[in-house]
Amino acid sequence: MSPVKISPRWKSQPLFVSSTFRDMHAERDHLHRVVFPALEEWLRERRILLEPLDLRWGVETSGEAEAEAKEQLVLKVCLDGINECRPFLIVLLGDRYGWQPPAERLAITAGEYGFVPDAVAGMSVTALEIEAGLLASEDQAVRSFVYLREPLPLDDMPDDLRAVYSDAAAGNEDAAGRLEMLKERLRNVPRLEGRVRDYTLEWDAYACAPDAESLNAWGEQVLADLKAELSGDVEAHGLDEAPELTWQEEEAFEYEAFVEQRARVFVGRSDTIAEIEAWAFSADEGSAPWGLVYTGASGAGKSALMAELYRRWTHEPQDPSDDRAPVVLAHAAGISRRSGWVTPMLQRWIGELAALIGINDPLAEHDKHETVVEAFRDLVTRIAQDRRVILLVDAINQFDSGAWQDQSWVPAGCPSIRLLATAIQGDASERLLGAHEAIEARELPALTAAEAGDIAVAQCARYRKTLSDSVLAALKEHPSAGNALWLRMAIDALLQLDADDFENAQADHADQPADRQIPAFMTALVREAFPPDVAGMYAYLLTRLEARFGEAPVRTFALALALSRSGWRDTDLRELAPRLGGGEWDDATGAILRRAFRLHLSRHGDPACWDFFHILAREAVLARYAGSGDERSSLHAAIADHLAALPDDDPIAQRESMHHLLEAEDMVGAAEFLAQAPDGLARDAAVLSLAERVLKREKENKRDHSLGLIDGLLEHANIEKLDLPSRLMIDVFAQVSGRVSGRTALNFMETIHGWYIENRTYLSPDQFLVDLSISHDTLGEIENAEGRGNSARSHFSAAMEIRRALHDRLNNTAYAANLGISHGKIGDLEGAAGNSEAAIMHYESALAVFDNLSCRVEQMEFKRNKGIIHKRIGDIERKLGNIDAARLHYINTITIIDALHKHTRNVETALDLSACHARIAALERADGNVVAARSHFESGMEIVREIHVRTGSWETAKHLAYRHVSIGELEYDAGNIEIARSHFVASMEIRKILHDRIGNADTALDFAVSAARLGEIELSAGNIKMARELFELTVCIRETFKDLINNIETATDLAIGLNWLGHLELSEHNYEAARQHFEAAMEISKALHDRVGSPETARSLAIAHSNVGELKLAVEDVDAARLHFESAIGITKILHDGVGSVATARDLSVSHGKLGDLLCAMEDFDKGRTHYVAALDIRKSLYDGNVVSRTLIDLAVSYQRLGRLEQLAGNIDKARSNLMTSMQLKKDRHEQIKSIQTAQDLIMNHIMIADIEQSQGNTEAAKDQYNSILEIQKKLSE
Repeated sequence: MSPVKISPRWKSQPLFVSSTFRDMHAERDHLHRVVFPALEEWLRERRILLEPLDLRWGVETSGEAEAEAKEQLVLKVCLDGINECRPFLIVLLGDRYGWQPPAERLAITAGEYGFVPDAVAGMSVTALEIEAGLLASEDQAVRSFVYLREPLPLDDMPDDLRAVYSDAAAGNEDAAGRLEMLKERLRNVPRLEGRVRDYTLEWDAYACAPDAESLNAWGEQVLADLKAELSGDVEAHGLDEAPELTWQEEEAFEYEAFVEQRARVFVGRSDTIAEIEAWAFSADEGSAPWGLVYTGASGAGKSALMAELYRRWTHEPQDPSDDRAPVVLAHAAGISRRSGWVTPMLQRWIGELAALIGINDPLAEHDKHETVVEAFRDLVTRIAQDRRVILLVDAINQFDSGAWQDQSWVPAGCPSIRLLATAIQGDASERLLGAHEAIEARELPALTAAEAGDIAVAQCARYRKTLSDSVLAALKEHPSAGNALWLRMAIDALLQLDADDFENAQADHADQPADRQIPAFMTALVREAFPPDVAGMYAYLLTRLEARFGEAPVRTFALALALSRSGWRDTDLRELAPRLGGGEWDDATGAILRRAFRLHLSRHGDPACWDFFHILAREAVLARYAGSGDERSSLHAAIADHLAALPDDDPIAQRESMHHLLEAEDMVGAAEFLAQAPDGLARDAAVLSLAERVLKREKENKRDHSLGLIDGLLEHANIEKLDLPSRLMIDVFAQVSGRVSGRTALNFMETIHGWYIENRTYLSPDQFLVDLSISHDTLGEIENAEGRGNSARSHFSAAMEIRRALHDRLNNTAYAANLGISHGKIGDLEGAAGNSEAAIMHYESALAVFDNLSCRVEQMEFKRNKGIIHKRIGDIERKLGNIDAARLHYINTITIIDALHKHTRNVETALDLSACHARIAALERADGNVVAARSHFESGMEIVREIHVRTGSWETAKHLAYRHVSIGELEYDAGNIEIARSHFVASMEIRKILHDRIGNADTALDFAVSAARLGEIELSAGNIKMARELFELTVCIRETFKDLINNIETATDLAIGLNWLGHLELSEHNYEAARQHFEAAMEISKALHDRVGSPETARSLAIAHSNVGELKLAVEDVDAARLHFESAIGITKILHDGVGSVATARDLSVSHGKLGDLLCAMEDFDKGRTHYVAALDIRKSLYDGNVVSRTLIDLAVSYQRLGRLEQLAGNIDKARSNLMTSMQLKKDRHEQIKSIQTAQDLIMNHIMIADIEQSQGNTEAAKDQYNSILEIQKKLSE
């Protein structure tokens, strides 16, 4: 596919600055104000972001005491900063060794990084940084620079400054000696050869500071060094050579970072993991559930478990040739900007599966969700033929609720595939479980005391610390220790206690022995101070940090992260601090706070950003610091201002801006950003942000807010450009379509359409017309889906006229294709409304367009459209009874689509081809060619079944149900009742699942069709109760949607359902109920025929007359019955003369038979015989020799009727002959089928013949008939 790309990707370049404090202010200031901006600009041109980290820069101190306090803070985080910035380090040394912290504090910090306390005793913080960053790391040393300043002219300085710049001048001989040893050591390290620079600064006695000119010279040296060092990286990352980063790769990197964060210190859960692995790799496909959903409260450890499973199944060494190794497709909702949507998840998985198979990604950039689902199911089932595939989906409750509605992507039940998901119990998990019976829910067990203890030991070991037995016991015994997040927060709070806290411990527990004071203090914290829930622990953490570092910096840091979409760089946090009320910011403050929040932060993305990794952290921070909507809006506005100050190509500005502008209710800024966003990250992020806001309002039932948002944006659209309304109409609407109600979709598009109409006089004519046609077209689709045909027609016609004008004037391919599409849509609309002539006119216009395009341009879509139009014309011709014309169009369709399908093998062409087979089969069936019809139906079924196994989508399921109904109807007509029943039951089961998932008018009406067909089977089998339930259900559904849909098919189907209910009540002698049903059907059929006058409505009206005639005959209203039967014959004869199909011939024979029955009952045998003979002649012509077909039954019934008539008329020989012929036909049928029904039919004929023989005194002949009856009954009992 052609995904959204960041080409080449942005890269972060961290750089750590190590120096002493007060004596290096001038150099550090020059670096940050002159050197780094120049380097940053040079790198930015190459899409590299500089991230300098200087823990001492930007802080003013008034004396040694404040400087020492600052160094105490630096001590806590300096080694973290060095690790973050590897492998680049700049060291600045003059004549100060730097602050030497107390031995116990230095030992604590150094110990966390593996330094032996004795080895670092007496070191300054700067020396410790150099030791860890340069001397202990070969990689760091070869990418770093050391700048040693020559001694400054102390004699030219005031007395108070000499001690600032020189240890010797301050009388600190120990420090001065250590400094000289450190410098000498640095000069003699082999891997630092050529990287240690001496430099000289002149002293400006007037300014009491280093001279500016000499600073500039030194700065130019540093800039040249850094450029030269980075040039290799820059070349590798150059615009031409750098690998492109697709958004799929970006999402995959985000997930890997997430796994690293969550599984970093994973211990315990051995029983749960064993249970999962036994299930995941079980060879028993029958008893084990296909999928598992582990549920639990926030912080229960679900994500950590999923991350650990992913790590085990993918990161541990495996033999690449081992086909038994599982294929793991993993996802975590809510960790990135796309992760809450199902479609991008599947798109990323498709790329991974395609790479595994060794093929190109099969998707195109703008493929619909259904196409993505199809491709995913196709590839995953192909892989699963040889490998176990495991789908890991974490936090399904964080998927967008609209996106999670469709569950068709889940390949439930597919062998060798397993789904493992997690969720907070609620709507998301219930929808997944409700859609798939093969998925089972399990509650994630709370951590055991032993597991809690193991986690505590492991988490402490990471920082090279231990907890005393008493503290460990207090943690394990705490009632909240079963929640993994609470436990980790409690442990981290204990680990972050420092010397200040321990001084309090000694004071609070002075009565304890010295070695028990700190454990007693920590135990008391666990048992008495720590809140019992996660939300309380967050409040405790924030309160503690405010007390230690001040409310403003803590609030600023936490709010910045909580309000972001996906985190901030250090440089962003530095710039945001004053905007969010945190005052001036420096790197040390950021580092200190990152350390304090270390358990709750992740660093991910490219460029790398800090972010909260748990939603509970965001919620706690926002609740504490930004509870009101107005307050949040102003904060978002401040963030938007920061983003606006960044360069246009800054990836964070592109990713975050639209979100914050919308949250700030800044419609002017949002409108401008969306309109001007370039293709790629900025546009993609802007569209998603706006779509998310619309969907959020929909979920909250605040639809008016969504429409107000769109209206507000359009108020600020640039009249001279159409970028904004076009992006709203095309990009944003594509994201929300299908996920909002029809009303919201309509109002959304009407708002945009209204803007175009209102501003038409100011707009560029051609682009305005193109966009206006799109808005009309989209509105037409929405209106049509909602059942408002007239409104849809109006919009489609308007779009067509615009496109015709554009095509006539400009005559390019795109305008021609759009014109053809418009004709096709109007044709569909007119066809559904029964306006056959208008439909054909539009279809032929569309066909002419696509025929011309197919000749001019080699594009498969044009050929496919041409094939589809042929199919639609064929449908209309078939309804009009023009069978030969219909067949010709269907054959054209098959020829075109078959060629395309051999090339593409995709769902669209497969379904098109199957539909064509079904239509030709319907023609063959109507002509009585059962074998040919069955062949086409089965070909269509096989195509759909094969594609459904691959994709499992709702669309393929829908077509599969159609094919089952079609084959069921054919088999029913052929007399294969049980085969027909199996197909109708299969269709009904599929359609029930579809309706449960989708629940719209189409799925309801399709379900009603299957129920009606099954009802016919049950009625013919004598299962009256079941048949009544099915017919009543059918009528109820069709009544519900008759007025909403208001088309011929829905009304006709309703009439059919009422007719079947009438027949059922008639068979039970419930004449009044039968009358109500038949008359209701008659009213619908008459109204339809008066309005439409098609062969289809004529047939429906004839059937209605025939049914009412049967009722009148049953209640002995002979005259009325005769009128209705004669009306039925009159309508059907005209219809048959015009259409001449098997169906109209059979209808005519049925009407003749019914009128013949009436005339015989009136003892008008001559006229009755005329109608019976007419029926018999028709049925002789229809009989195809198939003893199990309906034509044989009809023929046998005709001979039987004639036999009874001749018996009543006294023509015994003719009676015997007709009844014997009828009996032979029934005998042939019974020998083939051997069902109770065929046996009873045959027995009835034997009885009739026995009656004749007995009446004529032929006792032996009568006895033979009765013996035959006994033989049949005997075989039945056996």
